[in-house]
Amino acid sequence: MVRTSDRPSRHARPVDTSAGDPCGRKTEPRADRAQAEGALLEPSLPHGGALPPALFANRPFTWFVASIGVSQLGFWGFLVIVPGQAGYRFHAQAFQLGILFASFSVAFLLLTAPFGMVVDRWSPKWFLLVGQLVSIGAVVVALLGRSLWWLYAASAIDGVGAAASIPARGSFAALIVDQDSLVKANGMQNTASMLAVTSARRGSPRSAGWC
Repeated sequence: MVRTSDRPSRHARPVDTSAGDPCGRKTEPRADRAQAEGALLEPSLPHGGALPPALFANRPFTWFVASIGVSQLGFWGFLVIVPGQAGYRFHAQAFQLGILFASFSVAFLLLTAPFGMVVDRWSPKWFLLVGQLVSIGAVVVALLGRSLWWLYAASAIDGVGAAASIPARGSFAALIVDQDSLVKANGMQNTASMLAVTSARRGSPRSAGWC
């Protein structure tokens, strides 16, 4: 004899095994479970996310790189033209040319570290401007020079300007560029400098002969 409690009810709902078990717990479909297991077994590839905006989208940095190119063009042109003037115009000998190079090197080596400390305590922007003005003053002295002593003084003044500009340039870049982009920013600065070096070395000997 079958009890009435064992008979299936006419109004009972069918059990949906895809949505969950009879106890109400949800179960994952087999396809999703297989995909999740595959993702755990396979090594995930690194994903760096979206690329940062280009540095040249930063207008202050663009002008800064352009100024470096112009400044380095004048700097290396000066270092090539002044010895040429000393040799062709004032007939400088090897010892006198050595003094000319030493006047720049001594001023540069002695003042770079102290000027770097001044940059850390003052504004890199304004100290960079001061260094560029000093370098322009060296060009004026060389143009007005009537003897080798004027060229010695111009070379020393140019060393002072370079000693002020180089640490200020490095500190100023960190103020206008994000920390994550500093390596790329330094590479762009060096590229601008090298392009200026190449241009100055090709054009300055012709300028020295023309003067």
